[in-house]
Amino acid sequence: MIALIGTGLATVALGLGLTFGLSAPFVILACIAGAALVTAFLVWPASDPEVLEHQHRGLPEHDPHWAEGSDHFGHRHTHAFVIDKLHPEWPREP
Repeated sequence: MIALIGTGLATVALGLGLTFGLSAPFVILACIAGAALVTAFLVWPASDPEVLEHQHRGLPEHDPHWAEGSDHFGHRHTHAFVIDKLHPEWPREP
């Protein structure tokens, strides 16, 4: 959806370039890029750690995944977090 909106805005800006010259679309696209940058700074979390403590319910205690990272307590441990087969989504709780 976002790509569709961005593509539409770029098309309108380039269409204005046919009427008002090529400097108009550059100014319009620069404003759109600036607004996107400001939005990204406001929306992105201030703290985005690479290493996260998370839990694995149902993962057997002898699974080799428990050897990754550190601080294995019960069904929780800590390591550099990536989305993969064992981690299909970002942990919701801290």
